[in-house]
Amino acid sequence: MGDALRPSSRPQYLSQMNLRVGRWLPVLLLCLLLLGPARAQPGGVVDSLRQRLATAPADTSRVLLLDELCWQLSNSDLKLAADYGRQGLALARQLRYRTGEMKCLTDLGNCAAYASDHTAGTRYFLQALSLAQQKPQRLDIMGFAYNGLANLNVDQQEFAEAQRNLERALALTQRTHSAADRALFGGNLANVLRQRKQFAAAEVQFRQALHLYDSLDNQLGRASCLTNMAQMASDRHQLPEARRSVLLALAASQAIGHDYYLGVNNELLGSLELRASHLPQAEARTQQALAYARRTGNAEVVANCYRTLAQIEEHRGDFRQAYNWQRRYQTAHDSVINTGKNAEIANLRVQFDTEQKESRIRELTQQGQVQQLRAERQQSRFYTLLLVLLGAAATLAAVIGLYIKLRHNRAELHEKNLALEASTRSKDRLYALIAHDLRSPVISFAGAAELMAHHLRRGAADQVQRLTEHVRQSAQTLHHLLDNLLGWAVAQTGELSCRPEPLPAATLLRECLDLYQPAAEAADVQLHLAAPEKVVLHADHNMAHLILRNLLGNALEATPRGGHVSLSATPVPHATGWVRLAVTDTGPGMAPAQLAALLAPDRQPHAPGRQRGGAGLGLLLCRAFAERHGGQFGIDSAPGQGSTAWVTLPTQQ
Repeated sequence: MGDALRPSSRPQYLSQMNLRVGRWLPVLLLCLLLLGPARAQPGGVVDSLRQRLATAPADTSRVLLLDELCWQLSNSDLKLAADYGRQGLALARQLRYRTGEMKCLTDLGNCAAYASDHTAGTRYFLQALSLAQQKPQRLDIMGFAYNGLANLNVDQQEFAEAQRNLERALALTQRTHSAADRALFGGNLANVLRQRKQFAAAEVQFRQALHLYDSLDNQLGRASCLTNMAQMASDRHQLPEARRSVLLALAASQAIGHDYYLGVNNELLGSLELRASHLPQAEARTQQALAYARRTGNAEVVANCYRTLAQIEEHRGDFRQAYNWQRRYQTAHDSVINTGKNAEIANLRVQFDTEQKESRIRELTQQGQVQQLRAERQQSRFYTLLLVLLGAAATLAAVIGLYIKLRHNRAELHEKNLALEASTRSKDRLYALIAHDLRSPVISFAGAAELMAHHLRRGAADQVQRLTEHVRQSAQTLHHLLDNLLGWAVAQTGELSCRPEPLPAATLLRECLDLYQPAAEAADVQLHLAAPEKVVLHADHNMAHLILRNLLGNALEATPRGGHVSLSATPVPHATGWVRLAVTDTGPGMAPAQLAALLAPDRQPHAPGRQRGGAGLGLLLCRAFAERHGGQFGIDSAPGQGSTAWVTLPTQQ
């Protein structure tokens, strides 16, 4: 039931609010503290407060007296209580008395909640919350405002919003360390959890709140907690437990003379008697509840009583009287649940949220202005210091710049020297290779010329005829060497670009084989080809052709008569997308030392074991062109087992 969400610890509340009646009423304060939560003689307290009010000046003490009268009368005469509260609120605002204004707003909110005036209650509690959040914050007022808003949420069956408000209120008690507030907000949270059918969690909160109320000897809080526990037992169809709890709550309410809770508990007990089919007892309890509810102006309990009385008459079979009670219930219920009021409440919440955001923006703006002033002062000091440091920094920067530039120049000069030395060594090796490779064909030409002259003087025409083949081979060797020299020169100048295209491996190898077939037949060497038709290279045609010509020419020169040379194309194992082109001969082969010397980048121009001039530059071209394609070049050889020169090239994807 939403009625259980009323503030339940007025003396504790008074202690936090400076006891409501000012410093000049010590006798009355002592009486109030001795009376405690029981309020056994409310009339005497109210009369005493009225006497003090008659002579009180229009200052903050009068605000506190008006607010206390509003509270004391809230469970017996809501109209008069609200009048006193409004007078106190007007005076507090006139005096700019923030504490008094917050107190009057919360108590007026409670009066509105008791009267089920949700619109006014929401407005009062939101105004109190807004004031309490201003610096210096009043955490206790914030907690009571959240609690009051939760009460209104429950009346309108907005249980999720009620739970959020109560959780905020409970969080504040971690900072205020108020056991009374923790008991109040915890008990009310338990009631919301009960409404949301979360009975296990609700029971834990109820037990904790009841324990705190017992330790504080707070009968009003105990009555509230027992009422809600009875309602939860009723919801769970535990009627004996519900009856036991509501009777305990009634006893606590009677002990403190609290008409509001007497109405709530009698109405609940009447509904329990009705469920047990005890119609006379149910009617008696409900009539008592109706009298208390009318006295306190509790519209919700009045509506519930009408509904219970209608159900009683329906059980008796008096449907005319049941209809009359049901019609009264509908009218009272419609006055509590009003769509227009709900819209107005929602608008109030939106306005409050907007004001909170605007207040936060103003606060941030003010903080920004203060920070800007501080920043300007710091900026002035910074500029002064900066001017002092700029000269030294500029000098230091110039020195560092010169040092860095000098180091850079030295490093660049060193790199250029290294590059020049490497280029010089490369040219020296190249010149040595050219001299060595040109020497053989030139000597061959010279020897052939002398022999031809000798045989012509002797008239040996057949000997001259045999020398023509030797001259042809020397010319072919020289032509091959000049091709390599031209290819190397173009490659070194960067004018030779690599233009890959699809090349069937079998076709490429066949072209080279056909080119060297006459030379092979003249040397009595057999050529063999092994290449699958489906293998297609992705390589530059000229470069690939030159590589194979060099490898095949070297193989023919190294192969003795009666031997054979094989050309093959096979996929590279464990390397998808690559093909290994190989030329294998049956020549004498090479020892490991000879092979290493032949493949060394800085090798001497003569590599033992190969009989043909021009091999040195050709191998350099083979390696360079293979690397242009991202591939590799190598030679496998052993003494007496021939040699295999190979190159890897990419395939067409």
